[in-house]
Amino acid sequence: MELTQRDKDAHATPYQPLPGATHKSMSCWSCSMIFLLIFSICSFILFLVFLALYVSSTNHHAPPQAFPFKTVLDYFSPDFTTCDAKFTQLCKQRNGTDLSYFFHPLRGPKDERLRAAVCLIGSPDAPNVFYVQSGTHGIEGYLGSAVQLGLLDRPELMPLEPNTSALLVHLYQPWGTAWGTKENEGNVDQLKNDEALYTWPPVWNNTLFEAWNDAVNIPSLGTEQGRQAALQRVGAFMQRHGPAAIEHALVLGQATRPKSLTYTGQAATWSKGVLDTIMRRYLARARRVYIVSLHTAVGPYGGSWPMYQTEPGQPAHEELLRWIPGIHPFMLPLPGPGWEFVRRMHPGLEVIPMVIEAGTYPQDLQMGLVFAVDQYCRHYAKSLDTPLCKQIKAKYTEFFYPQAAEWRQWAFGNVTHTLGQGLCGFQQYCRSRDASV
Repeated sequence: MELTQRDKDAHATPYQPLPGATHKSMSCWSCSMIFLLIFSICSFILFLVFLALYVSSTNHHAPPQAFPFKTVLDYFSPDFTTCDAKFTQLCKQRNGTDLSYFFHPLRGPKDERLRAAVCLIGSPDAPNVFYVQSGTHGIEGYLGSAVQLGLLDRPELMPLEPNTSALLVHLYQPWGTAWGTKENEGNVDQLKNDEALYTWPPVWNNTLFEAWNDAVNIPSLGTEQGRQAALQRVGAFMQRHGPAAIEHALVLGQATRPKSLTYTGQAATWSKGVLDTIMRRYLARARRVYIVSLHTAVGPYGGSWPMYQTEPGQPAHEELLRWIPGIHPFMLPLPGPGWEFVRRMHPGLEVIPMVIEAGTYPQDLQMGLVFAVDQYCRHYAKSLDTPLCKQIKAKYTEFFYPQAAEWRQWAFGNVTHTLGQGLCGFQQYCRSRDASV
């Protein structure tokens, strides 16, 4: 059949799509590919996000790194977080009956969480309790923590009879430990934060302290001239009143100058609330409790300086003098027996309290100035990072927590020896008292 010219033209001319048809098809294809690419990228990003969250969650619940304890020096720590982690590890390792925490509302200098920890070794129903606490004076808690770690790690340092449990209260004033101060977050001396003290008239009317504080003039201590003038005024003040009277005024405490030393506070602190809760919870079934509070900075360098808080006439007072030969009377004047709030909380409970200090350096006029300048840095300086405040902090830290290995070994050995004497005497005393019933 012969093709017409129209047919020839139709076969000769390639197919031409309608105008815009090819572009529309290509555009749809391109959009699909772009959509798939974006979807893939978003899916991958979401996958990475969920993977990161999973890994973070897994790490959060992973067991902490175990600390090795090969020598005495391994019980000492550079910061609060390390103390806390070591205490948790060794309480579990010693098969503690109870490990509890009390979380502080504030954070540490590295934004770390702060908490007091309680480890109970032995039966919660034991009639006799060996109670050891650290951290009353914040920075002093580093030595106390090391001693408590040794008690947990070395059973021979804390041999417990069946009727005796050990209650270790770890760094119950954690803010001061973490921030490297003796006082708490409100500048309160926790040892003196007792209602019996901050309502006691001699504390409110401590006029000699107020005169001393005026002579020091803490707001003026930011300059060399101010510090030299303060030394001269305080030196003259000491000649006029005598070192013993001034020491008594400082040790007694005061309730009227919240930006100065030895402040009692005017109400119970967070740490006092924790202490009350611990005493109420753990001593409810006890008949006797032997309380030891660990401190530093009193006594010969690296030595143990024990002090009784019992009074003549109390059943265990003469016993305590026999348990620990050479024990000294407590330095802090009190309106009544020490730890009286525990006796009120648990009528009939026999309370046998004492303090063990680990000695550091002599406290002279220059060291007293360091304490005063530390108050200036905390309350009046624009920053704690000034050269003056850094220098003062280094001296302050060394006074309460010496860095020398020899001091740490001596202090640990001497304090644990005194604790061993006390625990041995306490358990013998408990046996004899129970046998006489």
